[in-house]
Amino acid sequence: MQFSDILVKNALFCDETEDYRTPAEPEAGDSVVIRFRTLANNVDNVYLISRKSEIKMEKVRTEGLFDFYETQISVGSTSYLYYFEIEKGRDICYYNKLGCTTNLRQKYAFRITPGFHTPEWAKGAVFYQIYVDHNKAVDGDAYLKMALELEPQDGEDCYHRGRIYEYEKNYEAARDELKTAMEQGYEDAMLLLGRVYLEMEDPASARSMYQEYLQKSEQGAKAYNGLAMCDIYDGAYDSALENIAQGLKENSKEDEQGLLYNEIVAYEYKRDFATAKAGTSVQI
Repeated sequence: MQFSDILVKNALFCDETEDYRTPAEPEAGDSVVIRFRTLANNVDNVYLISRKSEIKMEKVRTEGLFDFYETQISVGSTSYLYYFEIEKGRDICYYNKLGCTTNLRQKYAFRITPGFHTPEWAKGAVFYQIYVDHNKAVDGDAYLKMALELEPQDGEDCYHRGRIYEYEKNYEAARDELKTAMEQGYEDAMLLLGRVYLEMEDPASARSMYQEYLQKSEQGAKAYNGLAMCDIYDGAYDSALENIAQGLKENSKEDEQGLLYNEIVAYEYKRDFATAKAGTSVQI
């Protein structure tokens, strides 16, 4: 099956940063440009959905393997909630903070809160944003600090402390907490520690984590995807494709989209745009 025949959901993306919303944190009365990304020539229509309107977005540009859609709205003095509807033939996908989903509960919608400005360290932290969505940003700040002050009881507690430090971009502290989590037998810490090592520009240590996870866990697809990311970081794109192929053989629906997305990335870095757009020898 070729990529042109399916909606490649893992290539869909939007968040609440300046890249996809300008201004990201507007004042009341501002005009706001909202953007959405898809795989190039892979969807028929993208709609911005709010409580009061459904706006068909316009494809404004193509960059590499991706198309970008835009529309402009005006915000008032109250919160503006929105999500996206993506169409390809008879296939319809909804996209909110959960990614592609059928869960359209209000709490998962993207939100513009006019006049609100997120603390710099907390940008991108999902649990902080939950408090913002309920107008409790100060409580969210206090919650994170309080969570770090609690004495961890087990490996899972250390893992969650590592997640908080990663969101704060305190990678050294995240590394230390995740190592402790591993020492206490919490295997999933290996995956997050691998990602932290990549953020620290240490692909060798990241690779070691993914290889260890591959040996100890039954979820091999996640490990192969991590190894592919290390290969991409190192510029070893053929090796990345080999790891992706191994990961796809695991038949993990949960990880398939991530593997296919990294396959696209590897082919793009190889400058093999035709293969990336047309599909691969891997049957999906």
